[in-house]
Amino acid sequence: MTASSRTTSQELLRGLRIAVATIAGAVLLTASLPRKLSIHEPLATQLVAYGVLLALLLVEVVAIVRNREWGRFRMPALLLVIAASTLSTWTLAPEFLLTSTDWSFGTSGWLGVVLLFGRPLSELSAFLGVNLAITAARVLVVSGGDSDLLLGLVAGAVGTVGFPLACGMATTIVRRIADDAERATARAAEIRTSEAVAVGLFEAREARLARLDAGAEELLRGLADGTLDPNDGEVRRACDLEAARMRRFLAEADHAEDRLMYELRHGADVAERRDVLIEFERAGRWRTPPDEVRPALVDGVLAGLTAARRRARVSVIGIGPTLSVSVTSDGGDWKPQLRTHPDVTHIVVTTEEQTWIESTWTDGSPSSSSTITESPAEG
Repeated sequence: MTASSRTTSQELLRGLRIAVATIAGAVLLTASLPRKLSIHEPLATQLVAYGVLLALLLVEVVAIVRNREWGRFRMPALLLVIAASTLSTWTLAPEFLLTSTDWSFGTSGWLGVVLLFGRPLSELSAFLGVNLAITAARVLVVSGGDSDLLLGLVAGAVGTVGFPLACGMATTIVRRIADDAERATARAAEIRTSEAVAVGLFEAREARLARLDAGAEELLRGLADGTLDPNDGEVRRACDLEAARMRRFLAEADHAEDRLMYELRHGADVAERRDVLIEFERAGRWRTPPDEVRPALVDGVLAGLTAARRRARVSVIGIGPTLSVSVTSDGGDWKPQLRTHPDVTHIVVTTEEQTWIESTWTDGSPSSSSTITESPAEG
């Protein structure tokens, strides 16, 4: 037998499976061989047939307790039921055919429902048809076509075939409803998860956009009310830095394998528009920094590139858990207000002719989700 996982649908079907096994057990124990035990002759064959059905029912009880299915053992078990039914019917005294003494005629059908639980209704119908054919063949052999006995066969088949078949139909319907409910529940959970993720991403982006608005708004207000001079070098640098931050922010919405380098290149675009020659160097291996870390880690490079006049070099170096992002530019006298994060440290060294800014992040994660191998400098 094979083990199965427990889902909401299977919990419902498990209850129905217990009910079917209970019905089969009640029929086997109270409405079959034990009721007319002393009448049968020979008794041994009837006991063998009854023992086979009882053993199969006990196996089903164990399977229910252990939450297992019949799997590849289903077909051998069905053949055992057919064999037991054949043995009982064909060794039964002719005068007891289609009477209450003919216990296997109805009991075998319920064992078929047990073994074919959860299977297509066509399989149960075929089994019940075979079981009916066993009794019908014996009746034809004994009666020689007697109409009264044939009518009794038809009447008996209504209950012995109809009730198990109706139970199988109900099982199929309930299973379909349970599966539909399971799919609906899974879909609802997926939608709720997607909504929660979307809300989280939206709130995170709103928070980052608010930080951008704060810096840009101050510059725009100053330019609008005349307190800031657009011809002032410091003002122009501040505007370039906010533009680079905005481009980095917009780059977050794109999909890229190496998000850190992707955002650095987007942020560097503002400096390149001023004909600044930028060289990129990367070495080592590192995990892609989380979304909440990257703005602070990249900000020092953006500020250094904003200070550049003609040339700048950006270096990204990963050694163990430490990731260092630095920039060296040929413009000095520039100490911007950098974005901060508890896990990111900044070092700023500036002179009249040069600016060097290094931002360092130490990864506390035990594993790496994406890495970059050592590569030569890039221009």
